[in-house]
Amino acid sequence: MTTLSTESTPLAKPSKGVRVIAHIARILLGALFTFAGLNIFFKWVMPPADHQPEFPRALMQTGYMMQMIGATQLFVGVLFLINRYVAFAVVVFTPLMVNIVALHFFKDRDGLPMALIVMCLWAMLVWAYRSAYVPLFVAQKTPG
Repeated sequence: MTTLSTESTPLAKPSKGVRVIAHIARILLGALFTFAGLNIFFKWVMPPADHQPEFPRALMQTGYMMQMIGATQLFVGVLFLINRYVAFAVVVFTPLMVNIVALHFFKDRDGLPMALIVMCLWAMLVWAYRSAYVPLFVAQKTPG
């Protein structure tokens, strides 16, 4: 049985086209989620609570969930914009991505086109940084 050794496997360098597409996707997602995260705290473009869909209203009523989502969006957006720890930011962003698409698919179809665009940008970053995720899928018997 052969095992994949992460120490001897260098991270593959993506082609120039993939790097350009990843750069554009990273900047767009970074700007979008930096703004979205700040918007949760400063409420620049949020509709009144009584005009919000049921699920976001329920999240607001928890008293902490929207702040946690906003902080996560801001954290990920800034990491994308400064081009540091991008592969990590993609992993942190993945549960948000799943929930954004699920919310708009099942509850609020008006936002589905934008959610699908964001999902495509996310998928571009997953593809561009795919070699960084190889160690996550290596079975190890002991930590370290």
